[in-house]
Amino acid sequence: MMADWSELPGDLLVLIAKKLVSVEEFLAFGVVCTSWRSAADKSNFEPSQQQPPWLMLSKRKHKRFREFFSLTTHKIYKFSIPDDIGKKCLASQGWLFAIGKTFDINLIHPLSGARVPLPQMHTLKGLNCLFDSPASLCFHFIYKAILSTNNNPNELRVAIIYGGSLNRVAVCKVGDETWKTVEAYPSCACNDLVYYEGRFYGIDILARVWVFDHEVLNAQVISIVPREFLPNYGDTREPWQYFERFYMVESAGSLLVVSREGKACGHDYGHGTMAFRVFEVDVEKGMWKWVNSLGNRALFLGRNSSFSIQVTSRSGCKADCIYFTDDCFSSYSGSQKADGKDQGIYNMRDGSFEQHFTGESYDSDNPPIWIEPTFEPKIYTMMSNLLKQ
Repeated sequence: MMADWSELPGDLLVLIAKKLVSVEEFLAFGVVCTSWRSAADKSNFEPSQQQPPWLMLSKRKHKRFREFFSLTTHKIYKFSIPDDIGKKCLASQGWLFAIGKTFDINLIHPLSGARVPLPQMHTLKGLNCLFDSPASLCFHFIYKAILSTNNNPNELRVAIIYGGSLNRVAVCKVGDETWKTVEAYPSCACNDLVYYEGRFYGIDILARVWVFDHEVLNAQVISIVPREFLPNYGDTREPWQYFERFYMVESAGSLLVVSREGKACGHDYGHGTMAFRVFEVDVEKGMWKWVNSLGNRALFLGRNSSFSIQVTSRSGCKADCIYFTDDCFSSYSGSQKADGKDQGIYNMRDGSFEQHFTGESYDSDNPPIWIEPTFEPKIYTMMSNLLKQ
């Protein structure tokens, strides 16, 4: 006689649910039957380790759902996210930063449905002329969004890189009506931001590292990547043929700078990453050193906020590797090709490349990005409390 798994006691199902270690396992647990679904409440999901990220694939036309590729199971999960329709999405700490063609901006949590409004795009300094442009072009002018990770709700901030080639930085607090632009001296075109040890750090196209906090919005250059750490293309290099992009990411308590180098244009208007270089910077002493190995960690770079995870036997990720997505919008200017081709895994040990997703997922508005899956958006409680004040 076969056992009826639906008749297991509720307290036993809750105990099982609390033993699950991945979002994928928890999703599978909840679709077995009604009683199991009842136990699969997000309050019963207590993972002891950081979740491996999902790759949010490009938006399919005329579909009301988004697809997420799991590195752990190699399966695609579909979730309906109504508020992302017709919007460009960035990602940070499990949240989608959704930018509408009507200049509205919202934080959306894809698994819980939580939604938090942010100041509208027209409050950004220096973009007045932009709003005479077609709406389809306007929302390309926000490049990246970063959530601070402070547990104090009064210090929770959202920082963005905006302005096309200007790449300015602006910050807001949840509940604000306008964005506040960070004043930088000397001026800079920011490549990436990271929130590290209570302050925001940025790196610009000239490889200068600068810092600001959420109260004093004046960025100061504190260091610069040593010239000998950067590639030397010689006199034969044509600037328009190559790109170099910088990222900043915290990994095991250290602040890393990553240089991504590649070919910007080809006969088919495509481009391709050729190499990565990784350095560690001591922001207090201004000292730099090469990083030849990431150990048991992996980095995730792209239009999402940069982050790292510790690789385990169950994560589905490879240690000492850089997982990257396509974030070079300018390389497709004037082309029918769409972003999403230049992505893969870079092995720090031997410099080799391989693919993490072998399907096609191209879209200049919403190329694939990394997102950290969470059921309980802890930041949402903090945001809700702020909005009620």
